[in-house]
Amino acid sequence: MYKNLIEEALSEGMEKIAIETVIEKDGKVLLIEDLGMGTTFYGFPKVELKEGESIPQALQRAVTERTAMQLKDVKRYLGHYDRDGMRHYHFVVEVNDPYSLEENANIAYAWLDVQEAVGYPITDQLREMLDLYNKT
Repeated sequence: MYKNLIEEALSEGMEKIAIETVIEKDGKVLLIEDLGMGTTFYGFPKVELKEGESIPQALQRAVTERTAMQLKDVKRYLGHYDRDGMRHYHFVVEVNDPYSLEENANIAYAWLDVQEAVGYPITDQLREMLDLYNKT
């Protein structure tokens, strides 16, 4: 599932790689907003891939650092988009206990079905990923 994704992005001139997690619970997906970042857009929990880090390691870090939940399984690769020299890879994941999401001062969050999520303040690229998610 992950083979060659990093090499592919770098060979296509991407300077950075973001790993984004589509976390599912009861037919809904998790969107978060980074409070204090100066934006009002919601998105998926994500991290920037670190030097020498694998995609599975980054997926675990995205889930843990952004939500305090634990990654259980990676269900599938959803797709990607490129923006400002960064490749954004999206993976649908399952967590051990989706009800363990910890509130903190750094994020606001919402569990939404795809139709609700489209009505939230999200980027056009995220709308495309939600549309792709809805079709699979």
